[in-house]
Order: sequence, then structure tokens, then C-alpha cells
Amino acid sequence: GGLYAVFPLLYRFLLSLSRAIFEKLRKSIFMTASPPPASPFLRSFQGGSEE
Repeated sequence: GGLYAVFPLLYRFLLSLSRAIFEKLRKSIFMTASPPPASPFLRSFQGGSEE
């Protein structure tokens, strides 16, 4: 019965993992759809190559 004890934990882990991946995908899609306000890190990263 060891396998049946592990299965719910594995299921919960996969559920949270897929939810995190879905959240990350949704954020990346949202960011590409509408560009976010330039954060200082992005501005310094882009400004270093342009200026």
C-alpha cells in the first residue's frame, strides 16, 4: 500500500506545478500582449546596449 500513500502527494504536487506553469505562461502572454512599464532593471539593461 506504499504506492497508494504516495499517489495523493504526487497528484497534489503535479497540480500545484501545473498551476504555477499556467500562471507563468499567462503572465508571459499578458506581458507580450501589452508591454509592462519599464522597470529600472529593464531600462538599464536596454540602455546599456543602446546608449
